[in-house]
Amino acid sequence: MRRLAVALGAVLLLTGQAIAADDGKGVPSIDVSTISCRDATALADADTDAFASLALWLDGWLNGRINETGYHPGAITARTAAWKAACRTAPDATLVSVAGGTTAGAAAVAVAGDGGFDMAFLKCFQFIDLEAEDRSRAVAAIRWIDGWHAGALGESVVNTGGHLYMTDAALQGCMKRSYHRKNVIRVLAGKHR
Repeated sequence: MRRLAVALGAVLLLTGQAIAADDGKGVPSIDVSTISCRDATALADADTDAFASLALWLDGWLNGRINETGYHPGAITARTAAWKAACRTAPDATLVSVAGGTTAGAAAVAVAGDGGFDMAFLKCFQFIDLEAEDRSRAVAAIRWIDGWHAGALGESVVNTGGHLYMTDAALQGCMKRSYHRKNVIRVLAGKHR
């Protein structure tokens, strides 16, 4: 996560338009409704992991806007590649307009065997197991869910430093005996939205 913050900080120095420091804490926030393709491409060139994190959140955001809870990593990877390619041909467009225009079609279809599932049915006990098995996948799930909530609520700013904290908060919420069978998407909404 620190690497993501450093990469976004470097892009902030280069671009400064849609990326701003968050609450004086030095953790970059990105307004996905205004970030240009030029800025997104600079981020992708500076750190592919940072761009992948932003793209994962943006995918959740786009899905939240249409109330779709299907999470498909293979399709997200395909969409991210399509977004990068489209941004390189239209650097003055916004990332959101390019993402919205390339999400429909073949890249939006789930890839068989990509480990996709419906986030609306991810239970706390499954999330606890996922985090114990592979923390990076748990953080990715939280990042996507955070994007989904923001999209559903009409928000457009991602705080790039908050997802590790949100993962820990979701774990704490899920470990309560009464929450064990609750859906993570609801637990996270109750803690952060």
